[in-house]
Amino acid sequence: MSRDTEADPRDPELERLLAQAQRPVASAAFRADLQRRFTAADGPAVAAPARRLAEAPPRTRSFPFVWPFVLAASIAAIVFFVLSRDADPRWRVIDTGVGGEFIVDGIRIHSDDAVRLADALQTAREVETFDGRLRLQLRQDLVLDLDPKTRVSQLSFPPAGSYSIYANTGSVRVATGPGFESHRLRVMTDNMEMAVVGTIFGVDVGPMGTCLCCVDGTVRSDPRDGAGMQPTAAGEMCFSFSSGRKPLRGPIHAEHEAPLIELRDWSAAQWKR
Repeated sequence: MSRDTEADPRDPELERLLAQAQRPVASAAFRADLQRRFTAADGPAVAAPARRLAEAPPRTRSFPFVWPFVLAASIAAIVFFVLSRDADPRWRVIDTGVGGEFIVDGIRIHSDDAVRLADALQTAREVETFDGRLRLQLRQDLVLDLDPKTRVSQLSFPPAGSYSIYANTGSVRVATGPGFESHRLRVMTDNMEMAVVGTIFGVDVGPMGTCLCCVDGTVRSDPRDGAGMQPTAAGEMCFSFSSGRKPLRGPIHAEHEAPLIELRDWSAAQWKR
């Protein structure tokens, strides 16, 4: 085998057959289509629609040097609020009886957590007691006693104007103080509405109705009998029945009188009446 044969690996017989083969002839339809596409490429170019860019909103100029002053002012306002609130709280917890848990605005708080309990009561709208009683003092305005298993709601004691309490169940007692003169107190139950201008009284709410007892001053009450507001003086009571019976008026209930006398004596010593 020569060197030329080793360098050229092509098969002579295959080369001869390929040379004899005829090239395929393009069909007339293919040639016409090719010509059409070729001539169309030489036509005027169609410009693609320009994409309209959305106009960017005008940029506002920022002042980063203002933020430290805003932050400092906010911190100062918060510190002032906390210090002024803690320095002279409106409500003070005087006594929690045997202690235990209370519910203030839906949150259970144990009497051992005195700071948290006092803080929650400053803005409370609803308070419920269990085994322990709760005696609260609103500055020089009034003292509020809540017996065990008592719930009050819709509490409103604004710095100026009228106060209000809704007694839902249990026993509530109130003694007004020397700072109460510029205020009024409205007490409501399902069966009675009371208006107070300065007195010591108690409200007991049970399944049969509402009992109002007074040991000092006068409480005007409406037992929903159509007669409107009527006075209940010291040593008297008014009972409004849940059934709608005619209200019962008479001497103060002895069982309700004892805790009211204790509250009267305590408040007299507190405010030196």
